[in-house]
Amino acid sequence: MGSRRPALRHSWVGLPSPPASANDPPCDDTDGRDERMTLHREMVADVAPNILTRVPAEPVPDLPVWCAAVLPAADVFMALLLSRPATGSLRNTWVTPATLVLSVATGLTSIVCLALAIAGFSGGLRVAAALVLALFAAGSLCVAAVGLAQRFARPTV
Repeated sequence: MGSRRPALRHSWVGLPSPPASANDPPCDDTDGRDERMTLHREMVADVAPNILTRVPAEPVPDLPVWCAAVLPAADVFMALLLSRPATGSLRNTWVTPATLVLSVATGLTSIVCLALAIAGFSGGLRVAAALVLALFAAGSLCVAAVGLAQRFARPTV
């Protein structure tokens, strides 16, 4: 039995698929019906791959020694943000390009907000804002450091 794609019966938003046109390829069902399916799923996968979540197929390379200091902080930060990888640690899971860009952006933005909070607030509010923003900046920049270490430790082809 060859590889067979299941018939696309509903779109991803839960609405019925548009009616099949004459240009759609037939789909062989196990019950013998000849249904037509749209090319949408194949076109999206072939023409426009998701560059924000694409990671290398090979396993994560061994990280540099300095990365051992930031890896636990990055893992705790990902767990606190409810974004813990399935393997439990970034040591075994690639940091996606989207996570890498987002962690750099939030880390730098947190540093700017930290400077503004220290300059603008006074008393206990200054201390609380500084503590929260400093921890957020440190955690997100630890994730960015692990992601960059993974990219640089990857063997070149």
